[in-house]
This record gives sequence, C-alpha cells and structure tokens, in this order.
Amino acid sequence: MVPGDYRGGWISVDAVKHVQSGFFLEWLNHLRSQSNQGLFAVGEYWSYHLEVLMHFIETTNEQIMLFDASLYYNFSDASQQGKDYDLRKTFDGALVQERPELAVTLVSNHDTQPLQSLESVVVASQKVFCQSMNHRASCN
Repeated sequence: MVPGDYRGGWISVDAVKHVQSGFFLEWLNHLRSQSNQGLFAVGEYWSYHLEVLMHFIETTNEQIMLFDASLYYNFSDASQQGKDYDLRKTFDGALVQERPELAVTLVSNHDTQPLQSLESVVVASQKVFCQSMNHRASCN
C-alpha cells in the first residue's frame, strides 16, 4: 500500500481494516491532487456485517469503494447449500443492496481460496450463476 501501487487511474488496497481510516482520506486526496484524472479506489475489508462496512465507508467520507464481502459470503453459502439456499435472500445484508455506488462485487479472491485464512469458496460450477447475479446487482 504505497503510492507506487497507483497505476493509471485506479488503486486496490488490501486489508484496509488494519489501517486507520483517516489515513485513506489524506492519502487518496494526495494521490487525486497529483493526478490529472479521476482515481478509482477500492478496498478489501473482509466482514460479513454490513454495519461494519458502512462504518468504514462513512469514516472515509465515501472516498473508497469496498469489495462486497457480505455478498461474496452469500454467494459462497448459496453455492455450498445448493437447492436448500433461498435465492431471494442473496442480496440480504449485502453492501450492493444498501449502497450500490460504493460496492464492488466479486465471486473469487486470493484470501477465500482453499487453505487460506478466509476460506469460503464459491463452488466452481456456481461461479457463472454468481457472476450473472453480480451483473444484476450492477444494473439495479
């Protein structure tokens, strides 16, 4: 997480929950002031709790989007439970449902793969379905 990671109008920051949120305000304002173009910024904050994600968004004055960890976990649950999962609940508690303009959806991540600390895999056969749900979320 150094300015050298800034490439061509966007930046993705890993593990934002381990950094004081005020840092991002100052850092992103600095990067944006040095750029002649807008700067898309997204952070990785792994929490199933929407209120935790919303608190981070509020404390950073909505200057950084977040990967929608809540939706990802719903996708993982759906893919694991199969026909027993109620698809009507897929977006319940998801950031994309509450603040779609600040949510970046995903179906895979380096931290969620088998043997990783946040292992919660979306079954491969279900990834296309989840990706189509991501598209639905971005169209609403």
